[in-house]
Amino acid sequence: METLPIHAEFFPQWAAALGIEIRFDLTYGRVLGQLARSAGEQGAITLPEPGVLATAFAVRDQRSEQQNGIGFGFYPDSSELLIVQGSALMYADLDEKTEVGIPAVLAVLGDIVATLRHPRPGQWG
Repeated sequence: METLPIHAEFFPQWAAALGIEIRFDLTYGRVLGQLARSAGEQGAITLPEPGVLATAFAVRDQRSEQQNGIGFGFYPDSSELLIVQGSALMYADLDEKTEVGIPAVLAVLGDIVATLRHPRPGQWG
């Protein structure tokens, strides 16, 4: 892990390190979702109140319908309906990152937190 960026080609290694069951659908959403959830649970990211940081939505290319981005949301324990969503992280931008190992994890977590600084209208359950 110390020499690997968080890029799709290395998802099997990152999934193993994060304890994600390796299945056919090993995607950015699964890997980054578990990374965000773990960071919130372990206190690596300070949440504003008890709750869960997790994937909230996908972005798709208008022509191909291929998923090309992922958005995160904060699901506070105090509410069953409210989800605070940030903007999306685009996969192409993530694939351009050059950090490896722990600096790669910190860079992606920083990007996730940055998307939540400017919430977009959330979804109601």
